[in-house]
Amino acid sequence: MDVCPSCGEADSGDASCARCGGSLLVDVVVEFSPDERVRFNAAKAVSALGPPAPAFAGAKSIFSRPGTPIVRGASRAFARRIAEALQPLRLKLQTRPAETVPSRAPVAALAFVVLVAVAGGTGFFLRGRRPAPVDTPTPAPQATAAAPAPKLDRKKVQAAVVQLSCRDQLGSGFFIEPTRVLTNAHVVCADDAPVKVSLPDGRSLLGKVVRRDDWLDYAVIEVSGADNAALPLGDSTSLAEGDPIVLVGSPHGLSFTWHEGKVSYLGRNHLGIAYVQLDATVNPGNSGGPLVNARGEVVGIVSMKVTTAEGIGLALPVEYVEPPEGEALDRWNRLLKRVAGENEKAVADATAAFDRPSVVGVEPNEHGIVVTLVLRAEGMAAPTQNFDVDLIAGDWECRDVLPLDRWVSIEDAMPEHLKKSEQKRELDWMLRAKTFKDVKAAVGLVPFERCDLKSLKSNPELVLVDGMPGRDRREVQRAWLSRIRPQVHVEGYGERVDSRLRDAWRTNFLSARSRVESARDELDAARAAADTSATRPGEAAARVKNAEDRLRAAEASLANLERTAASQGVPLEWRR
Repeated sequence: MDVCPSCGEADSGDASCARCGGSLLVDVVVEFSPDERVRFNAAKAVSALGPPAPAFAGAKSIFSRPGTPIVRGASRAFARRIAEALQPLRLKLQTRPAETVPSRAPVAALAFVVLVAVAGGTGFFLRGRRPAPVDTPTPAPQATAAAPAPKLDRKKVQAAVVQLSCRDQLGSGFFIEPTRVLTNAHVVCADDAPVKVSLPDGRSLLGKVVRRDDWLDYAVIEVSGADNAALPLGDSTSLAEGDPIVLVGSPHGLSFTWHEGKVSYLGRNHLGIAYVQLDATVNPGNSGGPLVNARGEVVGIVSMKVTTAEGIGLALPVEYVEPPEGEALDRWNRLLKRVAGENEKAVADATAAFDRPSVVGVEPNEHGIVVTLVLRAEGMAAPTQNFDVDLIAGDWECRDVLPLDRWVSIEDAMPEHLKKSEQKRELDWMLRAKTFKDVKAAVGLVPFERCDLKSLKSNPELVLVDGMPGRDRREVQRAWLSRIRPQVHVEGYGERVDSRLRDAWRTNFLSARSRVESARDELDAARAAADTSATRPGEAAARVKNAEDRLRAAEASLANLERTAASQGVPLEWRR
């Protein structure tokens, strides 16, 4: 499978990589000039492929000039078609990253990849979404604890629980008033579309979201005409570890399943919210269902499960929806104060993790190992041009250089990509806490050409010199290294061709940086005009926004050019 030369992502066939923004286009070059007869047949074979291949006359001229691309900026799939067409003629071809960089501006995609890698160490929880198809209902699993089951009216509790569905999302809820249902916000649709409410008595009604809090993750649905029995709200602060509790919901689509468990911790801090932790089986479809105490009162909304352990879930205390009174309020406030202190420490730990460069990903590439780094650095300038990395396996060690010319601000890229992440809440928490302030991300390729990789006997570690302890290394598969092929350089051009390539790269970089500087000047002028009374506020704001858009596009184009040059091994002096 073809992969992006900058970051190793699978080639999607687009002009640029969806992950890092690097160019996926190539130039196809013939390495030597064949004789007249072969040139004729080669031009005929190539021109028959159609655009972007040249016509017959142009192709014939190209084959008489070695080093001139047959096609520029073609997909690698088309490059393979050219190679297949010319294979009978035994012409030696080379593909190299296209010198023409696509105008697309996906710089923020790089930051999004890093966000997922970084946030992976901060969140352990996953909420249920669409359940897997169920062919034959099976009995719900029962708790294995020896403690006696809570003695409460099972029929009364189950009669107040409903199954909710909105498009492809399925979950549970429960009546807190005859026409009002409480559930998780992530169970209902983001646009507050009507919710299908399935009641235990067989009725199916439509509900309307009348209140929601996406951060706390709860929603209230009005179900007109339901007139259903409701469950009373209880006091979660009166719970103690070991107390029996009951969950009722629709795990994996099995409606109105009753399950028993125990409270395992009260006030478990996760992202600054004080959850009730429970020992019970929570599955997709349980979300939004009631957590009921032994007296039949709702003390929480079943919200998520711990994916790194078996049989542990979290429920949002009902006090977040309806604040308590009296002594219960005092207990609640003490609990919130403790959790707030724990959250402050978690924020400090997460923030400090970026004070030194960290390795958040390594991937294979046919020309080396693709390394993703993050680092906190003030301002938009690149923190450094290069980092030293060691490849270590026992007594075997080799050092190489990781070139990183372009860094992307994670905080700036966050809004565009936040909704795409499965870890949206963890990333939201980090954004709210300013954890990503001044944090930059970059991807680079280490070729390890100076290392004797054949002498490796085991999987080595890639270690970032002077990196963040504990986050400065990643294991590299020995099989990855065995597949590395040295960068292929076009030979036979002589000094004239080398000089032409050098001048072309310098011209490209000069032009790209000129566009960035011009866009910055335009933005400064637009902002200055907005501060005067000579321009109407609406027009001034539009000019500033347009200038900002042009600056982002120019910076993205420069970033693409830098990544392409780094992946091709273009000397640094050619990029200045």
